[in-house]
Amino acid sequence: MIEEAIDEKELAFLSQLEEHENEWVAFIEEDGAETVVGSGKDAVEAIKDAEKRGFPDAILMKVPPFDRGFIPANFASVPDGH
Repeated sequence: MIEEAIDEKELAFLSQLEEHENEWVAFIEEDGAETVVGSGKDAVEAIKDAEKRGFPDAILMKVPPFDRGFIPANFASVPDGH
């Protein structure tokens, strides 16, 4: 039952993010669920949108384009050749 609730909340958040491909979003976490409360073409625009809606402490993130994969790099483990 708990796993189903978590999955539903995560799917709801992912559904919100689909509307903001390649944009910045501001979101809040409340009762274990994330909700988009602002968006924009850059981080400043997204946080201003969230503040205007009454969420000055929202978390910012960039929603990547959906036509590309994302592989985070750990540069600390990459030899620099020196």
